[in-house]
Amino acid sequence: MLHDVSVKHVDVGHFLLTFLLIELLKRSAPSRIINLSSMAHSWGTIRLDDINSERNYHSRRAYGQSKLANILFTRSLARKLKDTGVTSYVVHPGIVRTELKRHMNLGLLIMWKVVRPFTKTPVQGAQTTIYCSVQPELENGAYYR
Repeated sequence: MLHDVSVKHVDVGHFLLTFLLIELLKRSAPSRIINLSSMAHSWGTIRLDDINSERNYHSRRAYGQSKLANILFTRSLARKLKDTGVTSYVVHPGIVRTELKRHMNLGLLIMWKVVRPFTKTPVQGAQTTIYCSVQPELENGAYYR
């Protein structure tokens, strides 16, 4: 069950990719780094003693922790890259109709049916990311929703 293992372990791929591209981003300045998060960050706490949720896995807490980590990563980047011409932003696109629901349990799927009329299409959900990609003056390290 490779899928179960990947969901339960910290995915550091986007962190690594960002760090591998930092020097190129600096040489290409002005440039931007945009990370996606979610209002679900409020569900999360960074549990360094069980970072991969191996002792106590709960999908909602793990998702919240990953979204909180994206915010903390973005703010750390903003401080470290200050005055380099590279800025970073974190975006909550809203509740977007994606395939993420395929991983939900029955209770969440029922809730999804109720919430769905208030969700965004993928095109609508992309608008905040596009805004952060092209808007000339934004606050470095800020959370946009």
